[in-house]
Amino acid sequence: MDSTPPILTSSVTYQWRSDELAGILTKRVLLRPRIVAGTLFWVVPAAIFYFALPSARYVSAILFLIGLSLPLRGWLAVRRAVKSNAVFSELKTVTFGPDGLRLSSPSVNSEMKWSVYTGFSEDKRNFYLHLGKSGFDSVLPKSAFNASQQEEFRKLASSKIA
Repeated sequence: MDSTPPILTSSVTYQWRSDELAGILTKRVLLRPRIVAGTLFWVVPAAIFYFALPSARYVSAILFLIGLSLPLRGWLAVRRAVKSNAVFSELKTVTFGPDGLRLSSPSVNSEMKWSVYTGFSEDKRNFYLHLGKSGFDSVLPKSAFNASQQEEFRKLASSKIA
């Protein structure tokens, strides 16, 4: 008789509105330290030139515009990517267990091991599975989970992701 316990899995189904997901990802991408530091690198000197050298205000305007272009380009790129690709707003089913995740939607079927993810975090509305330093994470809405599934997912992700 085999005493190996079965691998338990749980499934959740959800669907993002493209504008909602774009907003979440935009915030995460724009708050990356690299984007914040790059913006400050240009905006702080712009302020210094503006107040310290009134005769060089045109330089401060140019530096300020360069500094603001970084987050603006990031915002546009994320919005364009999410809104132009229907995959982001399709109905998805995610099955998770000790080995990883399985994502199923009308156009995508994929399996990901927990080791693919570089981190795990959550806020009051979502779980985030980090895919590197880009800020472009896998976002799973907590509203798709019942209370026991949330706890099970939290324990699995916390223990399996380094």
